[in-house]
Amino acid sequence: MGSSSLLMTFKDSNGRNLVHLFFLYRRLDFFEQFLNERKQYLLRAVDNEGNNVLHLAALLAPQFKLFSGLSAKFQMDKELSWFKDAERRVPHGLKSMKNKKGKTPVDVFFDEHNQLSKDIKEAAKGIADSGMVVATLVATVAFAAALTVPGDKNNVWFIFFIVTNAIALFTSSASILSFLTNFISSRFADTEFVISVHPSLYYGLQLLMISVTTLVYAFIAASFLIFDHTTKWVSYVVTPMGFSPLLVFILFQSKFWDDSYWSKYYRPDPNLGRQT
Repeated sequence: MGSSSLLMTFKDSNGRNLVHLFFLYRRLDFFEQFLNERKQYLLRAVDNEGNNVLHLAALLAPQFKLFSGLSAKFQMDKELSWFKDAERRVPHGLKSMKNKKGKTPVDVFFDEHNQLSKDIKEAAKGIADSGMVVATLVATVAFAAALTVPGDKNNVWFIFFIVTNAIALFTSSASILSFLTNFISSRFADTEFVISVHPSLYYGLQLLMISVTTLVYAFIAASFLIFDHTTKWVSYVVTPMGFSPLLVFILFQSKFWDDSYWSKYYRPDPNLGRQT
C-alpha cells in the first residue's frame, strides 16, 4: 500500500508524475499496465509548465534530438504516428488544453517538429530541381529521335519504336509539369508546415522512371531497325545492355527499402545521449 501511494504522489523536479514520464519517454506499454480508474487523475495532471501528457507526447523524442538515423520524411512519419496514437489513448479534453505558454498539444508538436518540416521541404526542392533537369533531357532526346526515325517504316520494330518513343516523350513532359507545380505553388513557403513530400513529387518520379525505361526500349527498337538487314547480331548484343540501367536503378533503390525497414523496426537506444 505504501508503495502504491508513493507512485501516486511521485513527481520529478519538473513537476511531472509517472504518467507524464511514460508519455515523455514513449513507454505506452508501461502506461497500459499502470493506469486504472484510481489513477485517472494522474493522466489529467499537469507539470510545472502547465503541460499535460499530450504536450509531452508532442515533444521531439529525447533519443531523436541527437541522432535518429532516419531521413526527415520517415522520422516525421514516425513522430506523427506516435502523436496520433497518444491522442487516441487520452481523454478528449486534453487535446485542447493549453499550457502556461498558451499552447495546445498540437501547437507544441508543430513547434518541436518545425526543423523536420524544413528538412522535408529542402529535400523536396532538391528532388523537384534534379527531376526537372533529367526529365527535360529525356524529353529533348525523345523529341529529336522522333524527327529522325531510322530504318524501314513497314517493319514491326518501327511501330515498337514509335510507341515507346512517344511514351518516353509524353511521360517525361508530364513529369516536368509535375515537378513544376511544386515551384509555382505556395507549399514551399517558409510559413507552411509540411509532414511529407507532396504527391506530385512521387508521381513525377514515377513518370520519369517510365520515360527513361521506354527511352531505353526505343533505342533497342532503333538498333533492330538499323541493323535488320546487315549485322543483326549487333542488336542482340545491345538488347541485354538495355536492362543494365534498370538493374542499377533497383540496386540504388535498396536505400529506400532500407529506410522503410529502418523506419518500421527502429527503436532508439534508451541510453543514447546520456552523460557517462
